[in-house]
Amino acid sequence: MNLVQRPPPSWMARNPIQPLELAMALLLTLHRVADYDAWRKVYDSVADMQAAAEVTSESVHRMVDDPNNVLVLHYFDSVDKARAFTTLPQLKDAMQRAGVQGEPRFEFFE
Repeated sequence: MNLVQRPPPSWMARNPIQPLELAMALLLTLHRVADYDAWRKVYDSVADMQAAAEVTSESVHRMVDDPNNVLVLHYFDSVDKARAFTTLPQLKDAMQRAGVQGEPRFEFFE
């Protein structure tokens, strides 16, 4: 059997996976969006904001039976940094531009 070696997906090039033991805190964000594709464009456009807020790693997941229900995981060095991220006016603005419906659910884990 011949195995085909494929290049890594493009998202790995812009956001390399970090070992989880480096991340001390996890911010879980759950929200509904009007249109995932429109939301994703805005999300991808704010990578600099995430970097400035010291996000160490991130991932986006969609509910299987409801693809406009989005789960975002952001890792930080501390819960304080994660909490500060959720209060950024730029984050609120980005969520509004991206079509987030209702209030996002933020949960913090260590």
